[in-house]
Amino acid sequence: MSLDVELLNAFTISCVEQLTNIEQHVLSLEQDKSASSIDAIFRAAHSIKADAATMGFVKIADLAHQAEDVLHLVRSGRIDLSRILIDALLQVFDCLRRMISRPLEAEDKDASESLMLLERFLATEQDAESRESTNVACMENSAKSVRPAGGPEPGLQLVQLTIPASKLDILVDQLGELAAFQARLTALSRRHRDLDALAEELERNLSCLRDQIMALRLVALKPMFAKIRRLVRDMAAQTGKQVSLTLTGEDTELDKTAMERLHAPLTHVLRNAVDHGIETPDERNALGKPRTGQIRVEARQVGADVEIVIRDDGRGVNREKLHQQALARGIPLDHIQGQDDSLLDLAFMPGLSTATCVSAYSGRGVGMDAAREEVRALRGDISLSSTPGEGTTVFIRLPLALAILDSLQIMIGDDSFFLQIANIEECLEIRRESVTLRLGRGTLCVREGMLPLVCLRTFFNMDAPAPGLAPVLVVRAGDMRLGLIVDRIVGNRQIVLKQISRILGRLDGILGSAVTEDGSLALVLDVPDIIRLCLR
Repeated sequence: MSLDVELLNAFTISCVEQLTNIEQHVLSLEQDKSASSIDAIFRAAHSIKADAATMGFVKIADLAHQAEDVLHLVRSGRIDLSRILIDALLQVFDCLRRMISRPLEAEDKDASESLMLLERFLATEQDAESRESTNVACMENSAKSVRPAGGPEPGLQLVQLTIPASKLDILVDQLGELAAFQARLTALSRRHRDLDALAEELERNLSCLRDQIMALRLVALKPMFAKIRRLVRDMAAQTGKQVSLTLTGEDTELDKTAMERLHAPLTHVLRNAVDHGIETPDERNALGKPRTGQIRVEARQVGADVEIVIRDDGRGVNREKLHQQALARGIPLDHIQGQDDSLLDLAFMPGLSTATCVSAYSGRGVGMDAAREEVRALRGDISLSSTPGEGTTVFIRLPLALAILDSLQIMIGDDSFFLQIANIEECLEIRRESVTLRLGRGTLCVREGMLPLVCLRTFFNMDAPAPGLAPVLVVRAGDMRLGLIVDRIVGNRQIVLKQISRILGRLDGILGSAVTEDGSLALVLDVPDIIRLCLR
């Protein structure tokens, strides 16, 4: 089959969007069997059938048509919308999703199992004449949807365009180059005053353009929340637990890259909540709890960050078990008391788990460690609190935008570096000879408190600095503070972050790179990672 690539992509994107909406409505039927949800599923299935038939994908069209027939019987009240039927519909639409993901191979795939599921329900309705008239009506509607009969066709008005993410990434990269050019022009205008007005006008226009481009990268969390709903539902069924999931803040927006990569950490957290946290109905009944466990996921924007909170009312984290496992592995815990909240940080260590057995979903002590690494890679933070017998709360905080950073440019030797301003508490100044450093590390008394110090020249294996005055940047990540000794502070800059090539692998203390005023590349420091490396 020879098809236009762009037409094929448009078909796939349209069908995937329809299937996403279908899944949300099918899952909502478990709480509220509203006619509007059934109608929405029917219309979406009809659209998929019509589009597939137009493209010549017979098997996809046939399966969608069978689903449409079953939904028609539900709409007309001739078969009941049971839990078994909801399960069957989800399986059928999952099969459609797999076929649509590779439509050119769909004709070679076996969809008989899904067709048999639907035929089982169709067999309960013997009114063949009614079904035949329904099929004729659907075919007529399909023909009408392709070309409206009568009257002139309305003018084409596009209210929404689908832009490939790769093109948007290129646009952001070009924005970074333009920002570097603007910074160079601003620096040049300091020496040539007649360029001031031009530099200011360019800066204003570029700022507006930057805001608009970054807004294009923001996407609502709604699609990810739909996947969460299905995940929790399936896990509850497979583990024999009763779980009610509440989602709020689905319209909260996040950078597209962050949302794509956030799915894995959220999956790990929710698997732990269902598998470890929520008790079985009988256990909850014996504890005096409702038989149905509660999981609540809330998303909201807090300043320039997005905060996602996952709460469950399960058994909570067993701190004593964490303590014993840590001791068994030789992890020093002299500074931690038996019930100290800092013990909860051990839940993020690889290999540590409070599970008594390994299940298909969790128990190996890998999930929360993987979640933390992924969140940190997104310049975010993850933490948890827990009350035994009452439940656990996981907090995830991520920056709203990943590509543009408000930064401070510094010099170490002849090299420029950038640090995020959000991580900087204050700037101090010291005489190098007044501070004793051992292997580039020491302490500084700041307002009757001791601040750990690190010389960045030593951290990056550069030559020893000359004596004299040196700036100290006091930086923070969570509850940890550190003083970074640098050679010179250049000033504030707004930069477009460029990722380091994967060929180089992960570089400790490095977040990425950015273009400086003179057009050269400078490394962007990962302040939280540097603090962890220096204070661990």
